[in-house]
Amino acid sequence: MRAKLSIALLCLLACLVFACESQQTTEGPKDTPRTYTEAEKAQLAADFKKLMQEQCAECHDYGAKKIYDKIDYLLDHEQLVKSKIVKLDNPEASELYTEIVEGEMPRKFDADGKPRVKVMLPKAQADLVLNWLKAGAPAWK
Repeated sequence: MRAKLSIALLCLLACLVFACESQQTTEGPKDTPRTYTEAEKAQLAADFKKLMQEQCAECHDYGAKKIYDKIDYLLDHEQLVKSKIVKLDNPEASELYTEIVEGEMPRKFDADGKPRVKVMLPKAQADLVLNWLKAGAPAWK
């Protein structure tokens, strides 16, 4: 009886070891950055610029009402990428992205002409901003 119990215990132990090993090998490396093709980068850049024009330029382009820390350069690629609101080494922490996902931006003007009405962008548009950042913030044409 003890021999059968010992064999059963060894089989169970072997199964557990095998399960642990197979779980470790099937998981790929975590935090592997996605690689973007040049065509994907060009499309992301064009889509990002269009989004900024449609949702942000009214307040954050040259000549617009200077609000929110005087950020008036969202359509100036070089200045935007060098700014404090873009963190290419940590895209998820970029203020450009966090302001969107937290619902702080964009804003629309209220009846008094003040930018007080928060507008939540659809997830797909927030994802576009994040993907543009993750792709290295490629320049648009």
